[in-house]
Amino acid sequence: MSDLCVVLCVALPDEYHPAALERGLRRRLDRPTLDRIDRLRQPVDRLRSMLGRLLLRHGLRLRGLDDGAGVTIGHYGKPRLVDGTAEFNLSHAGRWVVCAISRTAVGVDVEQVRPFDLVLAQRFFHRRECAALAVQPAAARHDYFFRLWTAKEAYMKALGLGFQRDMASFSVAPRADLHVALDDPQMSPQPYVLSHLELDPGYRLALCHHGEPVTVLLVTIEHLLSPTIIH
Repeated sequence: MSDLCVVLCVALPDEYHPAALERGLRRRLDRPTLDRIDRLRQPVDRLRSMLGRLLLRHGLRLRGLDDGAGVTIGHYGKPRLVDGTAEFNLSHAGRWVVCAISRTAVGVDVEQVRPFDLVLAQRFFHRRECAALAVQPAAARHDYFFRLWTAKEAYMKALGLGFQRDMASFSVAPRADLHVALDDPQMSPQPYVLSHLELDPGYRLALCHHGEPVTVLLVTIEHLLSPTIIH
């Protein structure tokens, strides 16, 4: 498992009691982590953050690493493990929370497919991406937009720059085989591999990493709450 790029995914149930679920999750987390999470005002944001941290702990345990490793915030706001034993990245949207863990820099982004304003593409996308989006059938345009968006955001997160990097300064091109062609004039040779992963028909999930074999694990909330898994 230590040689893999592991992508762990957990979904909020269709029906749940937010307060009861939050109480259960809080019992599995340490006080400093909860203090940071408690700064979030919306209950669903707190739940997603708790699930993300528990996914990280579970993934570290699967890799034989210290699941209690501290997390610090690096340059441009990217979280990192204090002990540097692995790289990770978190993302959430709608009902899904995702955590990618690798030996080297990694970025992941999940988004729920929904209506969007084409002005967003013109504002953030490379001209080649705008042109490719414009020729998509109307019924497929929303999906294609989020294929572009997730791929671009996963790449920027792997770089550790977030939105400090101009999204229009590089281009991506999703392919039918889920791989994504990447053209970045500022990065040559290109060390990253960019692809989409299957998750949920209503969502798009992109991963950027250094080419290690990838495994996707669907984890249940019950599994994360089990005292035999999370200490």
